[in-house]
Formats: sequence, structure tokens, C-alpha cells
Amino acid sequence: SGANLTNLTAGNLTGALPAISGANLTGIAATDNVRTGILDVAGIATFRDNVNVIRINDTQVGGYRNMITNGDCLISQRYLDTSNTGYVGTVDMFRTSTPGAMSATKQRVADAPAGTGLYYSLKITNGGSTYSVPSNSNTIYHQVNSLEGYKTRMLSWGTSSARPVTLSFYVKSSQTGTFAVAIGNNTGDQYHSGTSRTFISSYTVSSANTWERKTITFEGDTSGTWVGIGTGGSLSVIWDLGSGGSYQGASTGSWQSSNNFRFSGAKSLGDAASATWQITGIQLEIGRQATDFEHKDYDDVLNECRRHFQTWYYGDMNGTNTVNDNVSGGADNNAATLIATGGVYDADDVHVSAELCPNMRAARPAVADFTNVKVMQGGHMIDDSTYVQGQYSSRDRINLHVDNEGSLTGGYAAAIVLKDSTSIFSISCEI
Repeated sequence: SGANLTNLTAGNLTGALPAISGANLTGIAATDNVRTGILDVAGIATFRDNVNVIRINDTQVGGYRNMITNGDCLISQRYLDTSNTGYVGTVDMFRTSTPGAMSATKQRVADAPAGTGLYYSLKITNGGSTYSVPSNSNTIYHQVNSLEGYKTRMLSWGTSSARPVTLSFYVKSSQTGTFAVAIGNNTGDQYHSGTSRTFISSYTVSSANTWERKTITFEGDTSGTWVGIGTGGSLSVIWDLGSGGSYQGASTGSWQSSNNFRFSGAKSLGDAASATWQITGIQLEIGRQATDFEHKDYDDVLNECRRHFQTWYYGDMNGTNTVNDNVSGGADNNAATLIATGGVYDADDVHVSAELCPNMRAARPAVADFTNVKVMQGGHMIDDSTYVQGQYSSRDRINLHVDNEGSLTGGYAAAIVLKDSTSIFSISCEI
């Protein structure tokens, strides 16, 4: 019995020890084999029976881990892969703000770290000259991803049960140095309109023009106002690229009562002409350990993006998609890119409606683009100036009062269509 072996020193044990059968070990309950603590296994562990795993990384095993939608830049409804400027969405679910004086551009590009399963990234390119933001300026130069309450409800932030999160992403930049990244609450529809709590951190680009993976853990906030559930804005992740001093705080590694998102000395992309910064594989998950990027089903990502933004491009439907023949009254048997149908109210007004699928995030999505959209009446397009006079859309339907400035006949069926390749119609309730 092992109970009779006491005070044996290594020098008293000689020769080869016989094999010990587990059947000869008594007094150990089956539930005591590995009961608590950490099981540290080097190499491959083989289990001879079922293994019950409650959670991995302090969260559920099944379902989505990544709270960020479109972190691999798969969906780009608004601009596809063309370059653009201004405070607009580039790839879906992300907003980029660039100072007008910089002439910076952003676009989705087919460039991603090898061996990750990622294909696209979001690329921001500085203009052809350097740009220095004044120290006391409220100029904003950043990339933002905002989450709604339903995405973050499990974090329990603003309570004593607040859980930590880990942010991971791949970054590639022509500029080396230490950049600022922050997380903040977002109780308004945009980051700056309702932010009172931020946690400013940092990451360092070590090698120019090289993909590097960064992981940053943020402790859960036990204070402040956080949207626990609902479709309103709750949490934002902000990558600063050189904003003004009005948004500058301390990188303390803790929560602050402010709307700051950068620290003094943080790297600015405007330091060099034509400097570039790219990001992809963005993941935010519960716990202090980053896991590999979670590749989600394309349809799931697209539908989630379309809850926030939907667009119609010329060429989306079958046929030649041309309505140009109708300008001169000719027949057109092809399918135009039709948006909504309804009826003519009077000589210059139509009411049209269409189902939205999926339903939008907010109760009142706004018309974001209405470019070269025309009214069709009785099989003929009326090529007059057209604009939205009344917007009554809801989560599940487009409902528009459109003015066509004459040439219509009351009582006729009507539709709004995209005239040609310059046309675009979109609705948005992006955070």
C-alpha cells in the first residue's frame, strides 16, 4: 500500500520500477481524476471516453464567437471595390472618417495575410502630401465599427459582472510605429453623439508593408451607461489614424469617463505622403484569449449587413436592364432594375412600396442614395427630374412619396426604376 511508503529518498530507489496498473490504485474517486484548475498538456491528448466541455475561452462552444460582422470585409455593397472619400461606409458595417484636406481614399482590396482563409482587406491611402492635424483640433481621422445592443448583451458591462473581451485583427501599413485603438460606449446613433466611457489602448506596427496580427484585451467596464439589449448603438471599436487633440486622452489601460480615443504621440497616417493602412480579420470575443478568425457563412454575413444598409445597382436583375428605349416611348420587354411599385396619385406624384428583406435594424431607415432614379408609368419611363418628397419607410417596407415634376396620369400603375449604370438607390440605418 502506498500508505506504508514514507520518507523514501531518491538514493534509495535503484533499478527499474515495475509497471503500475491503474487497477491497483485505490482510494481515488472517479470524479477526482481532473477536478479543478488547469490541465496543461504538451502535444496531443487522447481521451478514451466522452469529454464534456462547458465553455472555451470563457464563452459558449457552439454558435458565433465574433461579435463583429463582416470583419473579413466580404461585403461591400456601397462602393464595391472602387476608391472613395468622406465619412461613409466603405465595406459594410464600418465607417471611415478622413479629413477633407488630406484627400485620403479608402477601398476594399484583394489583399490579405496568406494561410488565413482571408481574401479582402480595407485599405486607406493618404493623399499625395503630408498632413498634420493641429493639436487642439476636433478633426477626426479614424476607422469605426459599431455594435448594437443585441450583439453585446452578454457582456454585462456597466455592472459588477462585466466580462473582458479580446480584440484581434491583422494590420498592414507603410508606416511603422505605435497606433491608438479604443473601445467606447455608444448610446447614440453615431460614436461621438453619445460616448461617455472609453478604454484607450495601443498596438505597434513593427515591419512596414507586412501583415501582422495584433491582440488586445479590454477589461469589462463595471461603470457607465451601456445598452444592454436592443437595436440601438452599444459599443464601438475605434482605430485612430491621426485625429486632433480634442479626442486625445491617456493610454492608461483602464476605463475613462470621456469620448477620447487616442493618446499623445500616437502614430498618424498623415505623417507621410501616400502612406497606407490596411485591416482585415477583425474579431471581438468574450474572454482574455484570442482565437483564430471565425469564418461565417456568406449569406449570414450579407443578411446581417442588409439589416443596416441595402442598395440597388443598375444590373441587379435579369434581362438587359435597359429602360433607355422608353425615353422616346419605345417598347421595352427587358427587366429593368425595379425598386418599388405603386400608383400615380396626380400629375407629378407617385406612391410606391416594396418589401424589405431582411427587415432593417431601425424603425425608420433613411434614403441614403437616390441618384438618377426614374418613374415608370404604363410601361414607359418618364425621364423627368425625380426626388423623394415623403419618406415613410419602416423596418419591413419601403414606402415613398416620389415627385416626378409632371407628365403623369392619375390612377395609372407606377414604379421607380434605375435608369442606367449611373443610377443608384439605397436605404440606411447604419450606426
